[in-house]
Amino acid sequence: MAIVRDIFNAAMVWGAEFVGRWEFPLLEKTDFIPNNLISFAKRNSADCTNWLHFYGHDYTFVSLWNDWQVKQGQYLKDFLRVAGVILPDYSLYRDMPLAMQIWSVYKSRAIGYWLQSNGIKIIPNIRWGDERTYDFVFDGLPKGGTVAVGSHGCIKLKVDKDYFLRGFNEMLNRIEPETVVVYGRIPRGMDVESLSGKVKIIPLASEFETSHKKGEA
Repeated sequence: MAIVRDIFNAAMVWGAEFVGRWEFPLLEKTDFIPNNLISFAKRNSADCTNWLHFYGHDYTFVSLWNDWQVKQGQYLKDFLRVAGVILPDYSLYRDMPLAMQIWSVYKSRAIGYWLQSNGIKIIPNIRWGDERTYDFVFDGLPKGGTVAVGSHGCIKLKVDKDYFLRGFNEMLNRIEPETVVVYGRIPRGMDVESLSGKVKIIPLASEFETSHKKGEA
């Protein structure tokens, strides 16, 4: 009998409610606050105090999606061993075809639904590009709760910082999060004080920043 491979990982979202124009799986609201991060690539050294994150080059975690059907049991063991997971931060380069950017967001939402379905604590990650992406990057996310964004590598140039800040403000208006975890530096131009009382901003140093501080000590 022929073996049918689920190359689209359709089983990952069985039972999901799909929302928005592009039918992303809807995630449940979460209110977790991470304080000890470790990258997915270093998960073998993680323990119950760590939250896994995916703020790095896509190739470091491409196996999670590509090998999910045959290795999902092992991945679940890895995720159940830690405190929780900040969902994958797939790239959304502004010069990528929009179809690829939509696919990047879908994969993160699908993985999030699968993890929640298996009792794993998650924090949705939000990544945006230019204004066109506002039509889909917030789909599948409930209002309120905790979300995460990554600024590391995204605010070096003024044009990139401007896109980051515009998307950040759009996020606040669209989904009204109670807490935003920022992996990396808070960019100049973000008035954190004016947001006090509306949303809690929690900056967490990137591994790059942490390693350089150690080198300077």
